[in-house]
Amino acid sequence: MAGEVGDQLSPEERSRAELVADLYRQYRSPLVWYLRSRGAADAEAHDAVQEAFAAALRSAAINDPAAWHAWLRTVSTRCLWRARRAEGGGGRIAVETMAPYDLPDAAPASAASVHDVVEARSREQFVLALLDALPPRQRVVFCLHLEGLSVQEIAAELGSRQPAVRKNLSRARRSLRELMSEGDAHEL
Repeated sequence: MAGEVGDQLSPEERSRAELVADLYRQYRSPLVWYLRSRGAADAEAHDAVQEAFAAALRSAAINDPAAWHAWLRTVSTRCLWRARRAEGGGGRIAVETMAPYDLPDAAPASAASVHDVVEARSREQFVLALLDALPPRQRVVFCLHLEGLSVQEIAAELGSRQPAVRKNLSRARRSLRELMSEGDAHEL
């Protein structure tokens, strides 16, 4: 359609927009999951991830495709922190959005049925609800452990001692077992 925003982009800008759209399809859900697993509310996580992708669209700093995931994760986390600081101070953070016409048409990722997608989303919500029930420190330690970090690496990242990390991990596991067994009892 003539006059569309996408038609006004230079070839370099169009290529950049297509790269960000591909990254969005690939990393949006894992980034939202990452922030949610660290205690962000659903809306907070989506806003922070959206802002990170808007920054990616403006940025020309990264040329290595392997570096994008880490960059987006760092920027999303910082956007979340900045939004929380702004809320604490009574301010609001402006979140840029990408209009639907800015994204190229997506090719179907797989032949998953609607039922499979709904069931996967339901399982995701169940896991997030379990994680939300944990105290913040236990949730962070447990999620870092799930990402494959060792106790030593978690301690270094959080500035904690290893025995404290092990204790939080143990408590998180126990709490999750109890919550899951309670859920099983309620389903019977």
